[in-house]
Amino acid sequence: MFARMLSILIATWILVAAFAFSPPPPLFVCMIVVGLISIGAEVLAMYRSRLRFIDTVLALFLTFSGFLLSTGGSDLLLWNNFFSGVALFVLSMIPARIKRGPWMPGGEIRTHHHAEAR
Repeated sequence: MFARMLSILIATWILVAAFAFSPPPPLFVCMIVVGLISIGAEVLAMYRSRLRFIDTVLALFLTFSGFLLSTGGSDLLLWNNFFSGVALFVLSMIPARIKRGPWMPGGEIRTHHHAEAR
């Protein structure tokens, strides 16, 4: 759960940085899309651990997008995206402990009743 929450904070930082650093338009769109999808994926990954791999793909894209889409952008923004992407990648490799209860999907309490042969 800690890794998911930290990933949400990093994705929020990516959104803030998109507005704070004024990147070139292609990189701005990339940062907004990555930030929003990452937040959504991490929230869903709290319930289905495998969905964290969406963040893995986004992290790789963000890591290299600074080098590919940054035409005339600042070096600070380039390194911000690189390290944010690396952090998201590492955090996406940490599986979540999913707690299931009767109130969560897939968490029904099941009892096995075996039919007795009469």
